[in-house]
Amino acid sequence: MAKKPKKPWRNSWRKPKMEELFLPFPVFSGYKITVVIAHDIKSAAYYIADRDYLKDPNPGEGCEAFTISQPMGGYSIIYLKPDAGMGTIAHESYHAVCAMMKMIGAAEEHEIVAYHLGFLVDAITSFNMKVSGRFKCPIKKSSKLKPENSSPQCDSTEGLLRSSSRVSQDSTTV
Repeated sequence: MAKKPKKPWRNSWRKPKMEELFLPFPVFSGYKITVVIAHDIKSAAYYIADRDYLKDPNPGEGCEAFTISQPMGGYSIIYLKPDAGMGTIAHESYHAVCAMMKMIGAAEEHEIVAYHLGFLVDAITSFNMKVSGRFKCPIKKSSKLKPENSSPQCDSTEGLLRSSSRVSQDSTTV
């Protein structure tokens, strides 16, 4: 029996606190989209790259979210922070859906992209709301959208509703 090769853990890294959602798309040749929610998305990205023998990610400094896609490899990984807004979730989901279309060689037909984008955003939003309570939310010093009498505790839906409440505030002033 052959021994498994030793994994190349960087500096004896421990698994960062993160949650993963796996979404296979069997209709699209088994394309897999993984969603990772973590406060430190850079550490989570390097951990997953080492664990799954993937190409090193290059998230950049201070990035709030990013997507790694390998259309020919048949996967995309979306990295988000627990307080990601709806706009961020939709933005990163769009990258994954476009990579999936590229893998199968399909033209980006509006209805197909819109359907899969809606499905993916709904799945990520539900997952984020389910797991966001497992993370300690940092208390932000200034928040224009928070009611004045609210407590400084973490509201698990605060990050998800942040983008949509900005839009509704802007649309009422038009």
